[in-house]
Amino acid sequence: PTGHHFASLLVHGESGFLCSDHAEFRMYAMQLAADPKLRQRLSHACRQHAEQLNCPEVHRDLWLEALDI
Repeated sequence: PTGHHFASLLVHGESGFLCSDHAEFRMYAMQLAADPKLRQRLSHACRQHAEQLNCPEVHRDLWLEALDI
């Protein structure tokens, strides 16, 4: 969805899928159900992306920027 924070949590097609409606959700869910390699690839990429976003250094830098230190 445009303007939603989900877009910052994943990379569409690499670490997950962004869906604009129920039909897209169903399509991607069916793709994932039918393709174990796709599930594994997205799962691995999603975990790496989450680890990069949630490391202490990233949080420190965000706080320093927010506090203008």
